[in-house]
Amino acid sequence: MPSDELRRRLEALNGRPLANVPTEPARREASKAAPTAQRPRTRNDRSTRNRNGDADEPVVPYSGQQGPLEELLPGQLRETPSGPCYHVRRDPALLAPWFPPIGERINSITEQNHSPMFLDLETLGFQGEPVWLIGLLAQDHMGAWQCEQLIARDLTEEAAMIEALSAFAHASMALVTFNGVAFDWPMLTGRAQHHGISLPALTRHHDMLLIARTVYGRRVPNCKLQTLESVVLGRERTGDVPGHRIPAVYKEFLKTGMAGELAEAVKHNLLDLVSTAELFTLTRRRA
Repeated sequence: MPSDELRRRLEALNGRPLANVPTEPARREASKAAPTAQRPRTRNDRSTRNRNGDADEPVVPYSGQQGPLEELLPGQLRETPSGPCYHVRRDPALLAPWFPPIGERINSITEQNHSPMFLDLETLGFQGEPVWLIGLLAQDHMGAWQCEQLIARDLTEEAAMIEALSAFAHASMALVTFNGVAFDWPMLTGRAQHHGISLPALTRHHDMLLIARTVYGRRVPNCKLQTLESVVLGRERTGDVPGHRIPAVYKEFLKTGMAGELAEAVKHNLLDLVSTAELFTLTRRRA
């Protein structure tokens, strides 16, 4: 905008006032009243976007308990022909107190000797990238429900972790996953093939994402697992590690050896298994 002196000279040359150009005092008043424009977000902002491109809550540094994996997640080494991996076994009710009735319902609706095995993976991203956690929810030899989580403490233990799966899976089991037809099972079999490992031939696979789309598709805005938890199961997670951040959490663990946030990602895996199991009981009852 022209200064007041330049404005007077232009008006003298034109022989008439300049139209639609505010005076300097008016510009100062307008500047005071105008809201401050927000700068565009940059890649350095502490925020993330999920795989769907939706904006997520700002990422804040993990401020919970820190320590080595063995301290925060007590477990044991599991030896395989490919070497060791880390094995954590927990009663799912310790982190999901609502699970016991779910386990009882599973027992009541499944055939004898055909107990389902619920499976959920945590990986470094998309198909073809390494798997670092195999989470299982299954009955032990005494009939008690246990959450078995096989963890690669570094990527050299991926083969051992996949090989250890054979100790829990057998052909008579029905595999139950959430998006396992498109993701988990192809991912697992692909990584097994990469390491030259043969997995058990599980002939029955119930993918709860595909089933939920049929049963609940018209009732929910989408069929993401946590949407189904909220709308169908009536639960809301708080303080959970978002699924899209889990690869970054594992990479940070590899750098630092500190497992505070990794322990939360392992809990996320357990809760996914429990919710998948509950959806299984609800949809089997409808069938």
